[in-house]
Amino acid sequence: MSADATVVSEAVMARIATLSSEQRFEEAGAWLARLRSFLRVVDRTQQRQALVDAGELVAAEPDAGGWLIHVVRHGRLAGAARAQMGQDPRPIVEAVIATAEYVAAPVGPGPAALTAETDLILDWLARPGVRLVGVERDWVLPIGAAAKHAAAINPSGAGSHPAREDARRPA
Repeated sequence: MSADATVVSEAVMARIATLSSEQRFEEAGAWLARLRSFLRVVDRTQQRQALVDAGELVAAEPDAGGWLIHVVRHGRLAGAARAQMGQDPRPIVEAVIATAEYVAAPVGPGPAALTAETDLILDWLARPGVRLVGVERDWVLPIGAAAKHAAAINPSGAGSHPAREDARRPA
């Protein structure tokens, strides 16, 4: 679930092409739905693992009175602070990093928090205006990331980020 999704995606797309050429469109549609579900789950897993592997990440979001600063360690919120407008945020960033909760690297794959918490952090990091202040290690996805394949089978752009698709659905 954390590696290259290319092999599965290409195999299923070949199956869909074969079914379509045989005019078996309902079966092809079912395979496409399965592929989208697979890619959504793999993308969620890859996004979480990339955040965990980044180690410590510091990000900030502007608000009406300054900046909201968050420290994330191994996919878990470890600290938060607020820098007032007109105030130099650098000392606040240093202080929140120094006083943030210690979070041990998780044993095995997965975040050091509940997956729901890590998903909320990922959603927050994707919001407009959120700025990356610093990151301990590279924050990267695999070359054959599931998001790349999801975009290829959904050219309209609707739900173009499968990890966030569920978050946008009304309850």
